[in-house]
Amino acid sequence: MTVISSLHNPRVKRALKLRQSRARRQLGRILIEGARELTRAIEAGVVIEEVLYLPDAIDSSDGRHACDLLPAETQRWEVSPSVWEKLTVRGEAAELLAVAEPPNWSFANLNLPAQPLVLVVEAIEKPGNLGALMRSADAAGVDAVLLADPLGDPLSPNVIRASLGAIFTLPIACGANAEVREFLESRATPIYAARLQTSRDVWDVDLSRGAAIVVGNEARGLSDFWHDVPAVRLPMRGHVDSLNVSAAATALLYEAVRQQRNSRRDA
Repeated sequence: MTVISSLHNPRVKRALKLRQSRARRQLGRILIEGARELTRAIEAGVVIEEVLYLPDAIDSSDGRHACDLLPAETQRWEVSPSVWEKLTVRGEAAELLAVAEPPNWSFANLNLPAQPLVLVVEAIEKPGNLGALMRSADAAGVDAVLLADPLGDPLSPNVIRASLGAIFTLPIACGANAEVREFLESRATPIYAARLQTSRDVWDVDLSRGAAIVVGNEARGLSDFWHDVPAVRLPMRGHVDSLNVSAAATALLYEAVRQQRNSRRDA
């Protein structure tokens, strides 16, 4: 097999271009860096167009597993270490780099149960925070994540990497605030806004009958669009007055999980 050793190779040039959000929109493709991330994408049904790799990648258990899951028709291209260094953020640790079709994040594709647990994420800016939110949502077993008025590209390589591929395992829809709220209200899902400016601790709110928990921007919090939604907070016992958005969302989600579990146990 011929090894791609030039940065001028068309496949390499396209992969480099796909690091830019404008190119991802124009080409309708995304980049998936990492064997575990690629595995989760394949298992979620994401269409993989081609894979670039270092020879050592197929010698690791994660790399072999991802390659074994690829359809036979998926194109695979070995690249030189110097090219790989330019293509990836994590270098050799990335093992595999895939060009793929983005998942269809349509509200029409969501099928919520009668009393769902939903995480609504409004205008999150930092890829690391959005990725961490996805990991927490996956761990808590939410029924859906709704991305409201996103500021960046939620399918950027940095978000995918920070989520460890969880962004592919979750039922997700993306839209404007109004579209998100209409979707929830049409299904009679109770909505709760995570705010510091409230005296209502989350422990005192009944989340056992379903809940959509809305968290906002890292610096500004939630926008005024959600001002009339019942607010909940995490009680702060120490001197600091706020938590990282992903840490706060994790605590809120697991309180909802705890309440729903206890409700089923008592039924």
